[in-house]
Amino acid sequence: MASFGVGVASPLKYAGKIVFKSQPNACPRRSSRVSYSVTRSILVANRCLAEPASRALDAAIYCAVLGTADANTLTSAPLIEARARGMILINQAAIKGWVDAPAYTEDISCARSLVPEGLSTIACDPRIVCATALRVRALLDLPPLPLIGWRKHWLA
Repeated sequence: MASFGVGVASPLKYAGKIVFKSQPNACPRRSSRVSYSVTRSILVANRCLAEPASRALDAAIYCAVLGTADANTLTSAPLIEARARGMILINQAAIKGWVDAPAYTEDISCARSLVPEGLSTIACDPRIVCATALRVRALLDLPPLPLIGWRKHWLA
């Protein structure tokens, strides 16, 4: 085996070739451009494992699955209360209004509805099922769910 002296970079074996770290572009890098929905799904999946079940977490899951952002600015007490109750403010061309997120972190059947077709889970904790489903959706880069079937609940 060859020995390398001081100041000489150690070689790496990549795709059958021996390359040095000091060589520019020797090892291909993954693109740093990751879609917003994938990043958002992973972040929310991590929250599912770290936080207790809450309606605010349900709202974050719903936004991640639908690929939309909550337009709630949280600038007043009623808006903060709406977020805590699982309400999402949608401000898009097709839909404008308040939407009530399903109870993903408390109801196992709601959590299992997030799992993609052809996949099953043995977990009994809805938060674990949500985290698993969100990670799988992110890894497979599945498109957001359609906006059909949103339950609108207008606040007074």
